[in-house]
Amino acid sequence: MKKNWLSMMALLVLGLITGFANEAVASGRVVGFWPLNDGSGKIVKAQVSDLNGGFKEVAGNEPAWVGNELVFKGGKKGGKVKIAGAGKLLFGAFFKIRVEVKPNDNKEAGYILSSKAMSTKRGGFLLYYWPGGRKLIFNFSDGLKKYQLICKLKKKIPMDKWANITVLYNGALLTVSIDDKVVGSMPLKKVQLAPAGSMMIGGYLFNGQSFPGSIRNVKFEVPELSDKVEGVFRAKNTGVPIIDGKLDDAVWQNANFFGDFVYFYKGKTASPQTEVAIIPGRDKVYFAIRCFEPNIKKLVAPKHQPGDMAFNDDLVELFIDPDSSGNHYIHLALTAGNFQFQQVVTHFGTRKRSDFNMNWDSAVFIDKNSWTAEIAIPYSELMVKPENLGNWQINVGRANQTLDNNRLKWTTWGGLNRGEKNQGFHNIKLFNTVTGFPQPVYERKTKKRVAARRKKWKLDEKPSGKSTAMLKIRDFMFVPNNMTVPNWFLCLAPGKELMQTKTYHIIDLPKGVELLAVGRVFTKKQRGGGAALYDMKVLKTVTHAGKKYTRYKITPKVIHPTASAVVGPFYMRSTLPDKTRSLMYYQSVSDTGAQKLEKLDLITRIFPTPGMPEKLITSIAWMHAQTSLAWPQILESYPNLGFNTIQTHRQFDAVIEPGKVKTFLKRAKQAGLKIMQTENTFLNLSRPESRSVDPATGQPAKNRNDRCPSYRGKLYQQEIQNLVEFGRSINTEIYNLDIESFHQGAFQGKTGQCTRCQAYIKKSGKSTKAALTDMGTEIMADIKKALLKMSKEENRPAPYLGTYHTKPGGFVYSEIFDFDKMAKKGVDFCHPVRYASKNADDYGREMRKFRAMMKDGNIIPWVTAGYIVPNGSIEFPTEWVYNYVLETFGSGLRGTYWFDFTKYEGSDMYYFAKAMESVVPVADLIWDSQPVKGVTCSKVGVSATALKSGDSYIILLSDYTKKPAFGPLTVTLSEVPSGKVWDLARKRIGGEIIGNRITINNFQPIEKNTDTAMYYIGNRSFK
Repeated sequence: MKKNWLSMMALLVLGLITGFANEAVASGRVVGFWPLNDGSGKIVKAQVSDLNGGFKEVAGNEPAWVGNELVFKGGKKGGKVKIAGAGKLLFGAFFKIRVEVKPNDNKEAGYILSSKAMSTKRGGFLLYYWPGGRKLIFNFSDGLKKYQLICKLKKKIPMDKWANITVLYNGALLTVSIDDKVVGSMPLKKVQLAPAGSMMIGGYLFNGQSFPGSIRNVKFEVPELSDKVEGVFRAKNTGVPIIDGKLDDAVWQNANFFGDFVYFYKGKTASPQTEVAIIPGRDKVYFAIRCFEPNIKKLVAPKHQPGDMAFNDDLVELFIDPDSSGNHYIHLALTAGNFQFQQVVTHFGTRKRSDFNMNWDSAVFIDKNSWTAEIAIPYSELMVKPENLGNWQINVGRANQTLDNNRLKWTTWGGLNRGEKNQGFHNIKLFNTVTGFPQPVYERKTKKRVAARRKKWKLDEKPSGKSTAMLKIRDFMFVPNNMTVPNWFLCLAPGKELMQTKTYHIIDLPKGVELLAVGRVFTKKQRGGGAALYDMKVLKTVTHAGKKYTRYKITPKVIHPTASAVVGPFYMRSTLPDKTRSLMYYQSVSDTGAQKLEKLDLITRIFPTPGMPEKLITSIAWMHAQTSLAWPQILESYPNLGFNTIQTHRQFDAVIEPGKVKTFLKRAKQAGLKIMQTENTFLNLSRPESRSVDPATGQPAKNRNDRCPSYRGKLYQQEIQNLVEFGRSINTEIYNLDIESFHQGAFQGKTGQCTRCQAYIKKSGKSTKAALTDMGTEIMADIKKALLKMSKEENRPAPYLGTYHTKPGGFVYSEIFDFDKMAKKGVDFCHPVRYASKNADDYGREMRKFRAMMKDGNIIPWVTAGYIVPNGSIEFPTEWVYNYVLETFGSGLRGTYWFDFTKYEGSDMYYFAKAMESVVPVADLIWDSQPVKGVTCSKVGVSATALKSGDSYIILLSDYTKKPAFGPLTVTLSEVPSGKVWDLARKRIGGEIIGNRITINNFQPIEKNTDTAMYYIGNRSFK
């Protein structure tokens, strides 16, 4: 599960800056420091933070110490140091990176520093040096957008001489310096560097060019901010004012007043102007606001009763984010009549809670040419954390009702960058940075109260910032009239929000379309992983465009708190003819408002019914028994679509009422479906006795995620036995093991931080890598041995054993699982992972490469129909599912797992079934096939792949050029086939054989917007 990165950062920073808490202002702090001058060893120690990074081996092409310098050798295999978790230290509204480098090559480019991965979604950063182009490049992402600063150097960084590189972002300006001389800068307001897990020193995750030379003194800091930079202001403590609104105290005379307010809707300097001063006191923050007003007699300042909104008065508004979080803040308003309003705002300005109360003092004074406001707010009322870093995000707005032009009434202290879209005052990019705040010193009782209020208002939880509205996945939805399949809507707010805001959904369906069920799981205690339970009621009949619709109300009863992105599944049945188009209307309603009633095209389709393939393994993965039980008529629909394997998960399905899983699986078995058992293997090895053993203390690791890969004690044996016995009880035919459990334990073993692993490695007499992969192979061999024993006792065939994210050719997963080794000890299938938004062209080439490395086609890839992207859509067209299916089986693979159920909607199933119409008739041949070498095609842009089984051939043709290349073509084989040529999609003769040449009469995929077609050559007939 993903950890809450805001609360994690708070804990990390609290621990890292221990020792600085008594200083007045907590900025300019080092939060991570790696000297890299140890001179030996395989672990890079941090002098600040407790994070370490380990090498695979300090040998060969990996970096190595020369004297007391760590030298990276350049090139794609020139080495890098991975610091686990360090990317999470360096993020936020302000950051400073320092690193010393000494190049040993003035031509070769390379990465100096990077996060493990950088992307628009994940965040992260890259620091790259290109001496040939005399450029130093810094890229980073705020999790929404990528930014790049290219620094053009007058001369190259000198070789064999240390140079100090500094990257500084102060909330307004990004600069890069070499030896304290600025070499590049870029103005950026209100951008946050998003966290990205591990950090790489000297390289990048994806085989990027390693830095050629030495690196040392990598340092992360929270910088001191300069008020000379636009958008950064320094407040100073000039004393404690008297709160009377007059601003005639000596403390205000000595304070810094800031002006230059701009028109909110125009961005130009406003008239009349406004000034604000801020005093960061010992236990309170004080604001003085002076609103110049030449038309003072027109001032709107009536008296109000508690509960009034008063936003039609002359007023000022404060937006205060002491955490510099970028997503939550306190919003205050004060009218010219001294009427107060307050609310806490979260979720990037989208969640406003006016039931929030706080105690603050204010006073207003109206003079001849201005009105002034004075405000005092205790830090405890603003819920400022004791470890606050002293840099706040603040904005001040003003409403001037004396003006007739509405576009001139609203002014703001903070402005937007040119080209940025105006989204209202609740826009964090309007906020200025104010420095100089002390760390609050609370009494114990007050400190507990602050913590409790922060928890109540969820200030330390990372919000989604997404609406509770339902979003369509595509502009249409396929509804079958011959079966039931799941369809989905998106909802990017997590389940906890839906429950808290009392969200419910409205669906209006036309005559001829009925909603049968909504939801995914039945549980014994109304709980469970991935639970989605709904109450469904028929409300009434409504009319749209003169036609009658049935209105359904769907109310969530149980939703997984952190799960988001989908609503449903919705199971609908149509009685309309094939290809009938109609409309569905939908909306979400919550206590924060109602979504506008939206509409969506419904397309009634007769779904293909190819039936179950022989031998091949086809399944929707992560669709457990708890999901299957909620699918109406699943045992009729699912096998007809071309799936032949149903899945259960021992841990997840434990939430279902006793006996329901086994009863359902028994019925599935009777329907001819195979049973696949998915397991999170060895989860119980999280107990102390099965964790890594610290060589320094002799004690087990404290991390529950640490599972020692060399442990073979009682818990290990129990886990294997439980896995086997559950399989015995449900007659499992396929084991699909999720083997991610050993990540942490394998790292400890690799870096010498586990006594038990050290003993194992020493006894083996092998290298660390070889010994670790022996551990993983031994684990799988033990499981296979137990499965063989069970199958012999039950007098039934041994079940297949496969492991997640494994593939041939040397890839090692979790540091210990090497498929090539495990296959020799009984592991049957590898499961390469392909979660990429690319067309099936690349996928097919990759799968054929894997197939060429193996004697048979025991490969079952994990593929996806598309991930949900931030705009609420799916990455790629639903028709691509058709291509993926044919590329899988046309390459000779023996199965496919579609990941996952909540990403697989009606139209995806339609195209899966349509592709399986070509596959099912030749499924037995695919299982036993061998790739044919030397296949060519006469038409440019069309690729041809061939399989052979006995006297039969299967040919896959693909054209991803998007050019009108369809029509006749010739495929040439290296051998001479015989028989007839069948177009498997259309079940008709599709060409002829002349020697070793096969002429295809008309290469034309049967479905629009697809790119592939499959043909059979031999003596079988298809009608």
